[in-house]
Amino acid sequence: MNKLLIILSIGFICMSCASTHNTHFYTLELAATPTADRPFKYPVTICIENIRADEPYSDDRLIFRDSIYEIKFYHYHRWVTHPAKMITEKMVVRLKDSHLFQNVVRMPAHQSADYVLQGAVKALEEWDQGEQWFGRLELVFTLSEFSTNKIIWEKEFTAQTPVAQKTPIGVVKALSTSLDSCLNQLVAVLDQHLQQR
Repeated sequence: MNKLLIILSIGFICMSCASTHNTHFYTLELAATPTADRPFKYPVTICIENIRADEPYSDDRLIFRDSIYEIKFYHYHRWVTHPAKMITEKMVVRLKDSHLFQNVVRMPAHQSADYVLQGAVKALEEWDQGEQWFGRLELVFTLSEFSTNKIIWEKEFTAQTPVAQKTPIGVVKALSTSLDSCLNQLVAVLDQHLQQR
């Protein structure tokens, strides 16, 4: 009888060890940009609002999909912080590094500004098409006048980067490249708008 209890105890211990999962945490990273000091291009202050993300993209779990009808989650692979917060921080860095603006400030602004930039996450996911995986990102930005709240433009930026290594970290690397692409598109559109003004 004692032998049976010992065998059962060992079995329960092995089962609980097998069911223990390590949770992995990830962050998006942008490609390095030149850091040399250079004068700003336009005497303009832009104010950045925190980007929004509705469900399911406000969840900290990595998302993967192989159908437009179903959303799946990696339960043990998570963003280190709220995805929209992470993207906002990366966007502020990229806009400062662009040297387009005299000032890039965060909301709430304690000074007057020329423009307000708002954004929303519409997709942040692994997208599987047959044997090929992609890191798919879709962001929508709205540029408004600070003084009047008048919307100047609203634009959608999408990037879909092939995943080189079919693992969660490979997906995060592809999503980082997609974020880099979307932010470069944003900088180009802002530059074009300011040139025309």
